[in-house]
Formats: sequence, C-alpha cells, structure tokens
Amino acid sequence: MTYNVNPKISIPSNWTRPKYQFGQRVKQGEIIGMEYWQVEDCWRYWVLPDPNNFEESQSFLEDLISPLSPEESRALIHDEIKSYQSKIAALVSQLKQIEGEG
Repeated sequence: MTYNVNPKISIPSNWTRPKYQFGQRVKQGEIIGMEYWQVEDCWRYWVLPDPNNFEESQSFLEDLISPLSPEESRALIHDEIKSYQSKIAALVSQLKQIEGEG
C-alpha cells in the first residue's frame, strides 16, 4: 500500500508570507517550527542548531535569521550524504554478519 503525503499549510491572506520553510537549513541551524505573530506582523522560527540534540531548539524572529549561501548549503548537504553513506555501510556490514551466522 502506498501513501501520498502532501502536507499543506494555509496562510491567511492578511498575513505576510514567511521567508523560510520547514526543514530549511539556515546559518543558525535547521528550521523545525514557525509561528506567525499578528501583533508584530512577523514570523518566529524555531531552529535546531545541533541535529544530534533535539532538546536545544532556539527561536528567532524572521529578520534575525541568516540564509546560507548556495555554497554553504551544498557543503552541508554533501556532509550529510557522507554521514548517511557511512551509516548505511555500517548497517550493511552488520546485516552481512547476521546473514553469515544463519
């Protein structure tokens, strides 16, 4: 069975549009949440500075968020790919050991 997950967020037309999105990497970390503040007419973002520590999120107003350059984004993505490839290689090795024992 296949599930098509396409989350949609509706933003009222009288709100300003957010500059950033969920999961986007910025200089402060990865955006994991956002909230619109009507009184100030601005967005507040929750950012995870360390992807290995989910308890240390920080919040920033939109104008305090610094986007990454394309080069910085590319380097972070390549590093993350290398990390996942190492984890996959370790899991494949473990699987081969288990299958060899059977």
